Amino acid sequence: MSGLEDAQRSRRRNIPAAGYPVSATAGGVPDLAPYPQPPSGPGANPPAAPAETSLREKAKKGDLQPDITDASLKTKIKAAHGPGDKQPDVEEGGIKAQPAQKDVYFKIHNNPVGITLFSLFMATYIFYFYVRVRYTLFGGYFGYSLFILIVEMAASTNMILYGILLTRRKEYIDHPITRRFHVRVLIPCYSESLEIVSATALAARRATLPPGVRRTVYILDDGKDPDKKTWVESLKDPDMLYTPGHIKTGPEVNGKACNLNSTLRALFPAGSEVGLEELITVFDADMVCSTEFFMKTLPRVVDDRVSLVLTPQAYHNYDPATDIFNHSAFAYWSMMVPGEDAWGHIVCTGSNFVMRTKHCQEAGWFPTYTMCEDFALALELQAKKYKAAYVQEFLALGEVPVTVRGTFQQRSRWCKGGMQIWFSRRNWWLRRDIPLMQKFLWSISCWGYITQSFATPVFLAIPIIGVWFRIFPIDNTFWFALAFTLYFPMMHVMAYYCHDYATFRSFWFATINSNNMWYCFLKAWCNVALSKITKKESGFKMTPKAAVSKLKRTTSQTLVKQGRKLDMENYCAPGVRDLWMPVSVFILNLATIFLGIYRLDKESVPSELMTFNMVVSVLWAAYNSIPPLLLLHFAFAGYKGMRFNVRLCGLLATLLMLGVIICVWLLLPPTYDFGQALQCSMSFFDAEKSGTLTANGISWRGNSALSDSLNGSSLVGGFYDGANGYVKYGYPIAVTTMMLAWGLIEFPQGYADIGETTRALNSIKVGADYITSCSVSDSEFVVQVGNYALDLVDLNSPEDMTQARPVYTVNATSPGSDLVGASAAALAAAAMVFNASDTTYSTQLLATAESLYNFGCAYEGLVSDSVPQVSYAYLSTSYLDDLAFAAAWLYKATGNSTYLSSAMTYKARSLAEEADAARNYNVFNYQNSLPGVNLLLAQATNFATNEYTMATKGFMIVWMSGKYTIRYTPKLLAYSPDNPLRNAANAGLIAVIYAKHQAKKYNCWAESQARYVLGSGSRSFMVGYGQNPPTHTLDKVANCDGTSCVSTSSSAKNPHINYGAVVEGPTLMDNYSDNRTSSSMAGVHLDTNAGLS
Repeated sequence: MSGLEDAQRSRRRNIPAAGYPVSATAGGVPDLAPYPQPPSGPGANPPAAPAETSLREKAKKGDLQPDITDASLKTKIKAAHGPGDKQPDVEEGGIKAQPAQKDVYFKIHNNPVGITLFSLFMATYIFYFYVRVRYTLFGGYFGYSLFILIVEMAASTNMILYGILLTRRKEYIDHPITRRFHVRVLIPCYSESLEIVSATALAARRATLPPGVRRTVYILDDGKDPDKKTWVESLKDPDMLYTPGHIKTGPEVNGKACNLNSTLRALFPAGSEVGLEELITVFDADMVCSTEFFMKTLPRVVDDRVSLVLTPQAYHNYDPATDIFNHSAFAYWSMMVPGEDAWGHIVCTGSNFVMRTKHCQEAGWFPTYTMCEDFALALELQAKKYKAAYVQEFLALGEVPVTVRGTFQQRSRWCKGGMQIWFSRRNWWLRRDIPLMQKFLWSISCWGYITQSFATPVFLAIPIIGVWFRIFPIDNTFWFALAFTLYFPMMHVMAYYCHDYATFRSFWFATINSNNMWYCFLKAWCNVALSKITKKESGFKMTPKAAVSKLKRTTSQTLVKQGRKLDMENYCAPGVRDLWMPVSVFILNLATIFLGIYRLDKESVPSELMTFNMVVSVLWAAYNSIPPLLLLHFAFAGYKGMRFNVRLCGLLATLLMLGVIICVWLLLPPTYDFGQALQCSMSFFDAEKSGTLTANGISWRGNSALSDSLNGSSLVGGFYDGANGYVKYGYPIAVTTMMLAWGLIEFPQGYADIGETTRALNSIKVGADYITSCSVSDSEFVVQVGNYALDLVDLNSPEDMTQARPVYTVNATSPGSDLVGASAAALAAAAMVFNASDTTYSTQLLATAESLYNFGCAYEGLVSDSVPQVSYAYLSTSYLDDLAFAAAWLYKATGNSTYLSSAMTYKARSLAEEADAARNYNVFNYQNSLPGVNLLLAQATNFATNEYTMATKGFMIVWMSGKYTIRYTPKLLAYSPDNPLRNAANAGLIAVIYAKHQAKKYNCWAESQARYVLGSGSRSFMVGYGQNPPTHTLDKVANCDGTSCVSTSSSAKNPHINYGAVVEGPTLMDNYSDNRTSSSMAGVHLDTNAGLS
């Protein structure tokens, strides 16, 4: 016997050696009735204990257990657990063991329902996130979308771990108790009232024990309350002892652990041998156990490998039907802990558990370095390979914090305790003595705190950012709708899987609690992280309990009835420090709902995607407003009307979630026929052709400009350039020819599927033939036919144009390496297209391409400097990038490595020597060929990790994330000034080619830009296609009807519909004026269509 017990028992030698008198009528239950009660009244000596309450009366009379273990609650708990916990039958004279094999204490069963749910969840999980990456990530604001995806995936890991827990269950097989256990019941307390502590102590002392088991109850009073000491002494019970707590020697992280350790070290000094029959039971000061507690738990420690037996915690002073703080945690006790137990995970929750003293001693007693000594102790037991058991019955009844402040303090302490381990060398991921599977299970709580603290505010912010700033992270598609419809309900089915309504309701309350507690968790773990840096640990704060003088302990049913009469200070105590965030979230969500509805109502022609995102954001904001609404109701109105509000909000939340699923399908953007759009675009090129037209298919077009020539060399053919009139500019013809050829090289089947291969080849040939005719000698090249100023005053149809027109050339003395290089690239690409069908023609094109390349390399210079007339429509500021592009295409066409080296050299020179050139590096057009160069060189080097591959990836990231000069319009056009639709379409061409060879995910972004052109932004920008297409374009061939041309200022529609023509596009705010005076919007150009085709 320890010195501590000897000192307190020396005065009680008249007590029988058996430890306490036994009543013959109590069935072996200790008879507490003879205990003398201390006198009461003013001035009484010794001090009187508080008046008996109903709970204490129950503890004394031995009929406390119905409040905890009534038949209906037992039925619910067993139904929630399934066929697991088989408890021993109690017979006269002892315990009747369940039939079992010798030394078999439990069996592990697979849970078919849990396995099925988890398998279905994982299937939908994988499919959903595949779709998220493949189809939804690149609709705009790539960086934002990627961030949301990462947060979503991180948060969903908790569901994976939870699903794993559902797959197993443990069935216990109890054996007769053969050891003469000595159970030492420890009740640590501090400032709790005597009424609370005495009820707990008497219940623990009164609980039934199996035969041969001994019990001693210790009140560990860190508050050193003389009333408690006097009351214990007045009982004159040798097995009810008072200890005055421990002596503080400095700041403490966990006062409770220090209190427990002080007594345990006194009972079991260092070096003493502790037998396996020594057991510890810990009850928090307010935890009143049932008479069955030891009869249910002790059979589990018959197995010497078991170091800890846990029971769930129940509380009396809250309403389970309005449990917005999830005090009951039915889901945790009935679903998670059984799964953790089946997977061999040790769980300790600080109270209501039985533990083998020897194992606790070997673990170093209760850890004092964290606020959660229970969590840390279980970790140390796990490291020593001990086992645990779980009794899934509510065998003790306690109190929850009665104020909002107290609840926030309690949850903050729990979070800090776990984080103190997470941010330390004791983190299980840093320890070799914790198995891998257990590392994951240990991560559930701490990782849950972290993900809740950053994922919840992110999910709260998404609809707010969407409505207020029109920035949305998801591009709705058919595949997203399908994946979301499968994954979202499946996630909730698995999350809410249970066997009774109480547990189902607890899951929803857990969601409410997480949404309200996130900033409490965020502050808690940030404080812990900061304390690790500053070396200043946070101190232990006891959770405040109800003051006896102000609030009576009562049942939840009585609590609801008395809700209107409860002292607001005790039950609610709202304050700025607790409620400023819920108030802010609620007000912001409310404002978001009204603003979203207003914008939906006032948006004149909302896009399909914008409507979807706005409606979903409004529904989401409404859902997010429910948790703070319930918290504010509780804080300011208590339980008055709370049940009705909870039911109403639960129904509303369900309807809102269903509404989101319905909207995903109802507001699914229409599917655009890209094949039809390509056919229209091919028609546009036919309409813009110059020269002799044979089988052109455009009824209102005929032969034109048949007199174009230079010194007897025919320059008939080529293309006009829409808004730039009948002038044949070299740049748009070269760029268009190259891009059409590139598209046909990479995607021949796409053209074949819609029967457009022949027409595409014809357009490429028209461009290639014209470029070839412009190469009048090895040192002279035609860069333009026609004069911009003269063309402006010509108001006739192109078919009426029979006069000779000015011709502009570059040569050795007036070089134009940029346009010459672009033309060489176009011919090399065209040569590859015709290589299979017309080898002779392909060879001719390739020879001309090489000649032009050599000419451009020999005589470097800008065409704008040599021929100023070109700059009226196409101002070039660099030429080394064009020579690099030509060399890259020649390498692709010939395989000659000399061209590959030259391409790399010119590309490097362009970056070094033309860094100050007035060009936009973030676009791919006639002014900047480097994105095309990088893609060709990346392809030539098999997409190795080099500067070309990285530059191509970087180019795509800039466009998808809206960096630098790229911005996203509210309706998700990736906007770059100076012909925004051309720039977006050209970037789309780079994206689909790169996607074909490397990353298919870029297809989605390219498709989103194509959909915008075709109408997803509320109107079509392609003439003759889709909803509200342009009808007043600036396109000279369509503006003239054979006798005259409509003026720029005319409000009349174009005389001809030039099907497939794409205008330059809208402003950064998606505004578009279908008016020919808006040349920067309504203008039509060859190279605008080129990338899209």
